[in-house]
Amino acid sequence: MIREGIQTNNDSPVNKLLLSILGSLAEMERNLISQRTKDALALKKKNGVVLGRPVGRTTPVEKMKLYPKRKQIIAWHEDGISYSEIARRLKVHRITVSKFIHTLELKESV
Repeated sequence: MIREGIQTNNDSPVNKLLLSILGSLAEMERNLISQRTKDALALKKKNGVVLGRPVGRTTPVEKMKLYPKRKQIIAWHEDGISYSEIARRLKVHRITVSKFIHTLELKESV
């Protein structure tokens, strides 16, 4: 409120009224924006537009970085070694190991 030159540090009734009005207007504008957004999304959905992030492609397991070491990774995993420890041994991120093992498991179950 400094930019507009409104004093908020004194408790005069006029300042309280002004701040209340400005707060109410800001809240109303926020609600109007929200409603317009919801209406636009509902209209797009009704017209068959697919909303949200597109589904990503999945990399074939044969092209994954860890595929050449799959036998060692499977052996470690079956021995109960954690994803974090396998990742440390291979100098990759834990999530890389996790995704690789899950992709292998999915391929084997098909």
